[in-house]
Amino acid sequence: PLYSSAASDVYKRQKGAQSVKRNLKIVLACGNGTAGAFAPDLLRSLGCEVIELHCNLDFKFPNYNPNPEDLTMLNDLAKNVKDNNADVGFAFDGDGDRLGVVDNEGNEIFSDKIGLMLAEYLSEKYSSSKFVIDVKSTGLFFNNEILKKNNCTVDMWKTGHSHMKRRVNEINALCGFEKSGHFFIGKPLGLGFDDGLRSASMMIEYLDHYKNKSMSELYSKLNTSYQSPTMAPFCKDEEKYDVVDEITNKIIQDQKNKTKVADCEIVETNTVNGIRFSLSNGSWGLIRASSNKPSLVIVIESLISKEEVEMIESTIDEVAIDLIRRLVDIGIDINKKEFYGDLAMITELVRGLIYRDFKREHLATVLIDKIIDIQYNERGEVQPVINYSRVLEQKDMPGQEGEKEIHFEPDFDLPIPPEDDDK
Repeated sequence: PLYSSAASDVYKRQKGAQSVKRNLKIVLACGNGTAGAFAPDLLRSLGCEVIELHCNLDFKFPNYNPNPEDLTMLNDLAKNVKDNNADVGFAFDGDGDRLGVVDNEGNEIFSDKIGLMLAEYLSEKYSSSKFVIDVKSTGLFFNNEILKKNNCTVDMWKTGHSHMKRRVNEINALCGFEKSGHFFIGKPLGLGFDDGLRSASMMIEYLDHYKNKSMSELYSKLNTSYQSPTMAPFCKDEEKYDVVDEITNKIIQDQKNKTKVADCEIVETNTVNGIRFSLSNGSWGLIRASSNKPSLVIVIESLISKEEVEMIESTIDEVAIDLIRRLVDIGIDINKKEFYGDLAMITELVRGLIYRDFKREHLATVLIDKIIDIQYNERGEVQPVINYSRVLEQKDMPGQEGEKEIHFEPDFDLPIPPEDDDK
């Protein structure tokens, strides 16, 4: 009875006064998480045909990690959407507060773009509303013609559940959208917290409103942008905020000096959460410290091309090189084990890939290539691992018995250590 009463309360809150007239077929992926106890019944009560995918609760999560950003879950959902000729696919995380969306053609739509689509739709009903987005979200929110027409404003704020929830409440925003899939639905639509089921019912209302349009057609109406994946290079917890401060100072100085990035000047910097620098053409890059793990977070979006994403990434590479030069200038001894760890962290901190463009710059790459193991964590992110045992196995590494000490010089003019025992 207690479970039944709680479920009834959830359905009432999530459904509101909705009456869905469109016959929608939805594949529902819950990854054996909590949403499986409520989401199928909720969507059916709205009049949808529901195809369940791992909706039985199982704390062992036997199929995959219930994460609507994880490719394993999304690929499984996409396949089932296409196999069943469904209108849309919804994915929930383990505790049901995040929503991921796959369109009728099996393509993932990043959650910040879903947020923009909902904001456009809601602005027609609730003009002069405020929307909050996190610093990782698409720049298409700004200068959006529909939001402008309806006199709506967009506030960019810190990434993170508590930050976003508080900000939505502080400025009395209608909704807050986080790129991770947390949607904070304010009054009168919701209670202000992130709720995947309420987000799903809003998407159903959205699709019901545009009866003659498929999900892929609706998505195609958005302006095109080119986004990098969210990169999370390793950086120690005790160092990541200092590293971000260094990068921030460098980018702000570049803005003052009118230094060009991808042939454009930096016209704006936002330091509410790390640094997000915007270019004159609307493209941007973000570097911030992760709030819950030892890494940085790097995101790039170009409104022009994929090639511009790479050009912006190259600029971030140059910031890394500048930091390395500072390390060298203060006289770090490369014979110390700590040097390898610190240098690897510095060179990796601004990239998702390892040392693509560093080889002609200095000996650091030659040395580090011999002691870095590249591993991938469960999210598919590159994770550098320092293997000190391999350092001792390398005959051409400095610091071994019988070899002379080698130190970096500030100009990087240092020969590669020989293969034999000679200097």
